[in-house]
Amino acid sequence: MDNALARAVSEAVALQVDLDPLLVFTKDLNAFDAVDYWVVQVPVGILYEVWRIQSELPPAAKQENVQRLAFLCRNALELHVWARYVASSADAAKRFHQDAYVDGLEVFRLMDKVFQALDAEWHPLIKAAADPLMPEFELVLKRDKVGLSIPELSAMKHLNTAQIAAQVGYGQVFTLWNPMLSKLVHATAYNVLVAGKTMEGIGLSLVQGVARELRCTVAFINEYLKSNGLPLYHKR
Repeated sequence: MDNALARAVSEAVALQVDLDPLLVFTKDLNAFDAVDYWVVQVPVGILYEVWRIQSELPPAAKQENVQRLAFLCRNALELHVWARYVASSADAAKRFHQDAYVDGLEVFRLMDKVFQALDAEWHPLIKAAADPLMPEFELVLKRDKVGLSIPELSAMKHLNTAQIAAQVGYGQVFTLWNPMLSKLVHATAYNVLVAGKTMEGIGLSLVQGVARELRCTVAFINEYLKSNGLPLYHKR
């Protein structure tokens, strides 16, 4: 194993030691009684994604899968932005929670466009199966105490990660990293044809980037947990 690969794997494993207990922590946190459902679900959702990313990092490093490492790094970068955002105020945390339902309604609209593009005989059948989901969505909004109706959510724009990054003081870093990570993630001509995407060239930096962003994410979520009187995460 060459030096860069060995360092990448070592750093990925060290991160796993620190963050793998998050799986048990999020399960325990999810059972914690809170006044509102979303207060607990916001940190549970973010920390579970942190756990998932760190669990995928060692195999991606061992396989020298630069494209996968870039994908993990970009997700970790975005999680760090959202962690800063939800930790900034209760209103921001509530807005982040609402954004899940804004995106959920957008998925419904996009699915309908896809269905309409299918043969005419299929669209009524699929629509008949999908239409009952909307009343269920209303019930979910009440259960989760979203505080907004379907028409209100439909009129909202989803949160823009770049704008939020600037708002929480992380805009410069996000602006520098995100375009480069996108080039490495998508099947662009560069990503398909250009050589040099090695552990020595970029892979090690990606592993280090994932570790940095995930550790910062956990730190900001701990701030959120503390402000809401919830248990903090401590690495073992």
